[in-house]
Amino acid sequence: MGGLPIIYVKAGGTSSKCPVCGDKLFAEEGRMMYCVKCRRRVDRDVNASINIFKRGMRFVPVGPAGEAMNGNSGTLQFQR
Repeated sequence: MGGLPIIYVKAGGTSSKCPVCGDKLFAEEGRMMYCVKCRRRVDRDVNASINIFKRGMRFVPVGPAGEAMNGNSGTLQFQR
């Protein structure tokens, strides 16, 4: 069965950790979070999604690209 692999990661703490420096973020008005060290403001859900992505990327194999990344040396044709 083909398709994309699914990687499950724990989402706990992802909205309150700075994705740049790793420091704790502080809640501001509304949905915004602030990093004192980086001086960055970010929406808490956007921040959580970045951190979840980074956690998942730890499980992606590192190495040479597979056959799909080699490209197609043939001529590209478009249908109308």
